Amino acid sequence: MPLLSLAVFPPASIHLFFSLASELIAARRPPEAGEEKAYRPIPVIRKIDSVIVQRNYNQIRKEVQEIVHADFNRMMNDPELERLVVIKK
Repeated sequence: MPLLSLAVFPPASIHLFFSLASELIAARRPPEAGEEKAYRPIPVIRKIDSVIVQRNYNQIRKEVQEIVHADFNRMMNDPELERLVVIKK
């Protein structure tokens, strides 16, 4: 399922979006002659490998789950918020 469905936007909004996007793409220019010679490489600040990325991903995922569970419990313990929770059976 897409995160954003174009069906919820009026056709005029979609047309405006695509016309702005095409203008931005058209505005890109190739580098001037000799401009690339002045480019300097970006310095490596810290070497990252897949183990570090996976560890960070797992940590963030765990923290998000904890936040969701804490908020869910808070809502279920508040009569005013409990009605907003939809539990699928």
